Amino acid sequence: MDERLRFVARVLDGEAMSDVCRSFGISRKTGYKIFNRYKEHGLDALRGTVCRTTVLLFLRHAAWRTSCLSK
Repeated sequence: MDERLRFVARVLDGEAMSDVCRSFGISRKTGYKIFNRYKEHGLDALRGTVCRTTVLLFLRHAAWRTSCLSK
């Protein structure tokens, strides 16, 4: 989270997205994804809880996925 928070803080401070992405070694597409998740979900997006919730829901339905794939 710390790295994502620093990333978002620099973008919010007005630094160009391309410059911030370059310094973090990520693509602009990934940078915009991080920043847009922050704008939509706030700090929870930086903690990874939004993604973690999606993964948990996916894993809970493993039996359903298995039955669908075997048909």
